[in-house]
Amino acid sequence: MTPAVDGPGAVLARPQDVWREPVTLEVAAVVAAQDPSRAGLPGADARFYDDLGFDSVMLMQLKYRLETRFPELGELSLADMVGSLLSVGTLVEYLADLAEGQPS
Repeated sequence: MTPAVDGPGAVLARPQDVWREPVTLEVAAVVAAQDPSRAGLPGADARFYDDLGFDSVMLMQLKYRLETRFPELGELSLADMVGSLLSVGTLVEYLADLAEGQPS
């Protein structure tokens, strides 16, 4: 019997899936810390600039916090991350791929 990869009884389908939850939570925590007046945590489709009001300083703070939280990823290059900074979800995918050693 093949385990489900989607739905309530799903198991992790790929090794990088283990990165999604902690990275998503870390990104959400950074966003929440940047604007304590914002209620709740952002969803994966929340856009950094348009929805969350991020600027370049906030992105550098995010980069630093992710490097601190996930030292096994090494130093993150903001220049390499730019394409993934569209939304919380695209950043999570980038970091999961990076953790697995796959180019985004």
